[in-house]
Amino acid sequence: MSYIQLQIDNQCIAARRGQTILEAALENGIHIPYLCHDPRLKPSGGCGLCLVEVDNVVQKACMTRVLDGMQVKTKSDIIVERRKKKLNEIFADHWADCLAPCTLVCPAGTDAQAYIGLIVQRRYRDAVRLIKQTNPLPSVIGRICTRPCEDSCRRNLIDEKVSICFLKRFVGDRDLFNTNRYIPKTKLPTGKKVAIIGSGPAGLSAAYYLAI
Repeated sequence: MSYIQLQIDNQCIAARRGQTILEAALENGIHIPYLCHDPRLKPSGGCGLCLVEVDNVVQKACMTRVLDGMQVKTKSDIIVERRKKKLNEIFADHWADCLAPCTLVCPAGTDAQAYIGLIVQRRYRDAVRLIKQTNPLPSVIGRICTRPCEDSCRRNLIDEKVSICFLKRFVGDRDLFNTNRYIPKTKLPTGKKVAIIGSGPAGLSAAYYLAI
């Protein structure tokens, strides 16, 4: 396999003939931002973030093959501005693809998508453990919550919402009456005391998280 020489940001590197600029840069520890690149897939240039300048022409590093003696810049004012513009375009219609809407609107930030997945797998104890990372009272909250998660559920766009609150209640009740209940380990005593005013959900939650 033959190699060629090129420069990236004034750094001379060797690259295999036929490689893309992005592949050569990554192999040589040179960072070029990207989102869509995967070595197992054919390059598509979809994200448009891996922009570089080659002979003062802006090109996508994942789509451009290396040439002997090529001069590449990964940083310039025009590249930074174009990357920002492309990233803003991605964010413009990318709401909640990384975090489910039900999680984003949950006042406790509970990962509903994840614990529902665990319930589907019948991993009830794991589901309770996950819920109690942000909500120590799933049986109670499963009965009184106003359910903003269900209003934001994406299944509404297809047929009807998932009964997220009922599932939380179900797994909470199941654990509550289980002889092998999930009880997290508590911290070792520090010798200090904390006064919690009120014994409602907020006070009980404060005591719970201070203990663990």
